[in-house]
Amino acid sequence: MSYFKLNMMIYKIEKYIINYFRYHLFKKLCGAQMENERKFNKRAFLAVGMFISFIGLPVSGYMNHILGSTDMSVEKHLWMSIHNVLATFFCIFSIWHIKLNWKPVKNAFKKMTDIIISREALYAFALVGVFLTLFILHAVHLNR
Repeated sequence: MSYFKLNMMIYKIEKYIINYFRYHLFKKLCGAQMENERKFNKRAFLAVGMFISFIGLPVSGYMNHILGSTDMSVEKHLWMSIHNVLATFFCIFSIWHIKLNWKPVKNAFKKMTDIIISREALYAFALVGVFLTLFILHAVHLNR
């Protein structure tokens, strides 16, 4: 390695160390943020966390359904654990999301007091009710 390359490498290391300490000293003394530093976005974190756990829950639930009739194996235990962890994270993220967005949720409920159940809501309840009934009857039929 040439003398010039070694000097450049040392210069870059020194520059990095100086900038590192300058940044942390400024942050500590002023209690302010540097202009290129972004604050941690809780809403984005919650949205991504809820989305990942929401996508993973049906997959792990389906695998639990497939492995449901087998004895307890490592694979079944793995999918049950994945499903439980994802469900726990989804519940935590959902509660935290509601807490962060409490004012809009309250305003939405205040606006809903004036509205009688709409046709769309009735159709949605009917659709969910029909499918729920079909799946419940399917489970009852299997137990006979």
